[in-house]
Amino acid sequence: MSMDAHDLLPLLDWDRFVDEHWDRRVVHIRDCGRAPFLPAAVLRAAARAAAADPSPMPYAQFTVERAQHADPRPALPRAGERTFADYARRLADVAGGRRHALIVNRLHRFDAGLWRRERDWFAPLWARTGLPSGSAITTLFHGNYEHSPIGVHKDRFATFLFVLAGRKRMRFWPRRPWPDAVTTVLDYAAYLPGSFAVELGPGEALYWPASFYHVGETVGADPATSVNVGIPREDQHRRYDMDDLLPPASPLPRRPPPRRASSPVCACVAVAVDMDRTLSAPVPPAWREALADLRHRCAARTLATQARRTTLVRHGAGGFEPLPPAAARPLLRSGDRLRRVPGAQLLWSAAPAAPVLVGANGHVAETALAADVVARLFDALDDGREHGLRALLAFAGDAPARQALRALLRDLVAWRALRRRRG
Repeated sequence: MSMDAHDLLPLLDWDRFVDEHWDRRVVHIRDCGRAPFLPAAVLRAAARAAAADPSPMPYAQFTVERAQHADPRPALPRAGERTFADYARRLADVAGGRRHALIVNRLHRFDAGLWRRERDWFAPLWARTGLPSGSAITTLFHGNYEHSPIGVHKDRFATFLFVLAGRKRMRFWPRRPWPDAVTTVLDYAAYLPGSFAVELGPGEALYWPASFYHVGETVGADPATSVNVGIPREDQHRRYDMDDLLPPASPLPRRPPPRRASSPVCACVAVAVDMDRTLSAPVPPAWREALADLRHRCAARTLATQARRTTLVRHGAGGFEPLPPAAARPLLRSGDRLRRVPGAQLLWSAAPAAPVLVGANGHVAETALAADVVARLFDALDDGREHGLRALLAFAGDAPARQALRALLRDLVAWRALRRRRG
């Protein structure tokens, strides 16, 4: 493999990156600018993920050598461990000196500050390439494992890797190195001659396109800590977008089943009306209910509202879902002062004969306020200065409108789009 199999960027330049590397080449980035991940926030998010309800699938996994623990909880980060060194001291007894790996998925949903830094760091990329068609994923890797537990593999994601501690080596193959129709290989020594490797340390980053087969390797016996951000680039099926655009299904009232003698005829007529075709067998009642629900969800006005809602969610989330939960809605006092949080977009959408939607940081709600009131309020808040609560409430006219505006401001504080200072 030639020595120019990957590129080196001493300092991240987004224009150059998009022109020369995006979806094209592996690139080692020495200086990422403002780091998107801070070790303390990453460990805090990992501890919260470990404590979360694991159904339907666990957020955190732990392996020793190549064996995955059926119950990883004793080996997972805990609240109160402030540094990875604290975690490593407790882990020494659990791992018993053997090579181990901690993997935590969906990391950004467990810490609002981490989510915000990550969103802000990637915003210049989305400005040049457009928001990803699906959410990016965030995964923590920590340990002194010999190589990634899954072995050599290929994802549908283009990936940014950020090293927080230790040293990490990524090994790549531009195409599948083995002839067999298998997706991963654990023992890959025979394929090393066709690979190239990139080694990086704390504060550095690595990008590779979705087309590359790869495996992560720890350098030496000390643990390494890194975070991967995967951006969907391949096999992004249109049905994923359809799932987002269809409003959530709602249970329909149960109807009594038709009389047995007439059920085949009734079923055939129902399907013929709904789908312009006939069947020679009865349609199960549950299917008829599903068709009725789909017809309701596909009504033009319902679809239009959901499309507006999804747009506000996508732009507010900045490519990173699921979102961290909203904070508690605060009580607002007359002397309070409010200021927009830097980086938070205040978004709204209006349509004839439909509720006004407002959103920020991926959260969306309906409001009873008129669109012009929301527009003037958000224009005022977008100046970045502090505003007194009384002055903001003055944008509303009568008492019901002021009540709705106060409720909106409480939402925006809970969504971490506005910062409140007691007067």
